[in-house]
Amino acid sequence: MIGNPSCYQNVIPALCWIFINQPFHLQTFASSLQSEILQLVLNNPNFLNENIEMNNLVESVRYGLKSLLNNEDYLLNHDLFNNLLQSLPKLNPIYAKNIQLMKCKSSSIENYSNEITVRVHDKVGLVNIGNTCYLNAIMQALYACTKFRMCVLNCDTLSLNNELLKSLQNLFAFLALSQRPYYRPERFWLQAKPSYFERNQQQDCQEFLRHLLDTLHEEAKKQIQNEFNVDFVKQHLMGTCVHISKCLTCLSITKSQDLFYDLSIGFNEQSSTINEQQKCFDLQSLIDHAFAWESLNNENQLACDTCQIKQDGLRRMFLTSHPNYLILLLKRFVHNRLTGKYEKCLDRTTLPELIKLLTINETFISYQLKAIVVHHGLSMNSGHYYAFVNFNNDDLIDKTNTNYIGWWLFNDTHVEHLTFEHVCAHFQRFQSATPYVLIFEKEIQETETNVTQLPILPYVQTVVDRDNQLYTQEQKRRSRSSRSADMSDVSEPYLRNTGCKDQSPDRGPPCIF
Repeated sequence: MIGNPSCYQNVIPALCWIFINQPFHLQTFASSLQSEILQLVLNNPNFLNENIEMNNLVESVRYGLKSLLNNEDYLLNHDLFNNLLQSLPKLNPIYAKNIQLMKCKSSSIENYSNEITVRVHDKVGLVNIGNTCYLNAIMQALYACTKFRMCVLNCDTLSLNNELLKSLQNLFAFLALSQRPYYRPERFWLQAKPSYFERNQQQDCQEFLRHLLDTLHEEAKKQIQNEFNVDFVKQHLMGTCVHISKCLTCLSITKSQDLFYDLSIGFNEQSSTINEQQKCFDLQSLIDHAFAWESLNNENQLACDTCQIKQDGLRRMFLTSHPNYLILLLKRFVHNRLTGKYEKCLDRTTLPELIKLLTINETFISYQLKAIVVHHGLSMNSGHYYAFVNFNNDDLIDKTNTNYIGWWLFNDTHVEHLTFEHVCAHFQRFQSATPYVLIFEKEIQETETNVTQLPILPYVQTVVDRDNQLYTQEQKRRSRSSRSADMSDVSEPYLRNTGCKDQSPDRGPPCIF
């Protein structure tokens, strides 16, 4: 690809810009880049002497690698990048000067324009509009729930009196089709947040998620249900559980049934651990413990209706209806009775890509890990949220481009492709970065068929298409702009990220890898 002259005019300048201003993208394809450069130099030693643009590209790679190596704290594979840097051919110093000039020029543009002019993937970030990282992380995780997302995008909201669903559909449409690198979810935030959530205040992403799903569910119940208008939350994200209680005195059994959006998983000392010294709990063991028989005694005795007094007893929970997407909440924040405050549990857990749940019929249902919402911080009242999301082929709008399959980091406007090994290594590196909300997708049974992508409704697509045209016009205007360009030229929904008020130390690195 590097040696193909037909790509010089447009691709090479774009790659130079990326490597100079966003060198972390080098981590996505460093190995293949190294092999291509070596093959190119060996096959045609005079090639670089004949191509100014190729020289600029090599120097921009050198500049980006040095930037990465100077920030070793966030670099996972130092040796790979150091070897790649050493393998680059030595060039005339004039080209290094060209790169410095390009960096100065782009830095001056960034002083007044927030726009990233080159996108190297099909993912769209979300602007933090004032401590709204909790919303951004949750919505990127929900967007990856393919069946739920498709229902939202293909719902005829024109005939519904449901502003929350309309704003959710609009948000998902921009995440699916926008050509912008990131989107400002102002309208959705106003519709989705609880009334007591204020801008620029720390909020709990799990509390927001429950409020969002509950509101969507309650609004759907008000509508006429038919094949074109269904309760998407109930269909894909809601499950049913049965609590069974048994009195050990009279042996009577009582049952109660509940609906749930998520299951809370505690860190129980009786659960098995992988490493006792570092307190790394096995997630499957924690899940199994949550569904095991629990003894009710001492201060926690069972109130037996038959005996009419409290008795020792047993209690257990079974799932009777398994949602397509299972949401697990790890109980990270524990109330300290002595201080009266909630303290964060920093104990680590394994991250199995597959878990199994026992059904009431003593059979197992498998779930695959789909998304991880991370709380990076030391307390309930501070920190930062971001998400790791796994996309498979069913999630792609464009099925022909399989380069975007796999794990992605969504840290507000920062979006990055990585491997599951990188995800696991991240939690090893940062002690205060802990999985908080996990989303698992139910495995397709042999009798079921894979989900089929449906075309997005025309009126939904039209809204995004119009904005894409506007974005193209903005890009053309910016290319002709000077340093004194007016910020009013930037479309309002996409202004600069205002970020989290809580930047350090709990927020974590601005670029994690």
